[in-house]
Amino acid sequence: MRILSLIFLSFMLGDINSVCRTKIERWPRWVYYKLIGSYHFDRADPRRFKLSVVLRRGTTIPAGDMPSCLSLLDPNGEGIAKLGRYSSKGVWVGRWYGPTGCGRQAPSSISGNINGCQLRKRLRDRGFRTNYVWAKFGETCVKISDVTKWGYTSTDPQCKYCECENQRWVCSRNFR
Repeated sequence: MRILSLIFLSFMLGDINSVCRTKIERWPRWVYYKLIGSYHFDRADPRRFKLSVVLRRGTTIPAGDMPSCLSLLDPNGEGIAKLGRYSSKGVWVGRWYGPTGCGRQAPSSISGNINGCQLRKRLRDRGFRTNYVWAKFGETCVKISDVTKWGYTSTDPQCKYCECENQRWVCSRNFR
């Protein structure tokens, strides 16, 4: 009976492998993840303190798989946040921000209009003790290994001196 219960439970929870045909688990150099936006954004710009995912030239993601609405998925493959496509320009193949497009318009339970600390809280509220999510580009998913840390690199001073404290973003320097 216990085996049948476990099989049924696995169907209920979902499976990342059924959602993502290809998974990139090791962080590629052409993906940037920011748990809050760049310091150079004006303080009134809604992107300043919200999630963003950016792809640089050199990506292996096919151009046809660049969504207008980027889904971030929890470890079971369920949507946990949506980010709207902002633009592609210069070395940036695509830029998605939480408070633009579908991220702003999504239901509050999956809106991308949050920061990485709040994304981690959503993971905890769903029962996950891990900090990772998947960014879904067509049938390819890229693992964001820790939603509370900057992924790939950033020289932005806002990135360097801030960290999650509970569900809040706290800076040791004044960037607000």
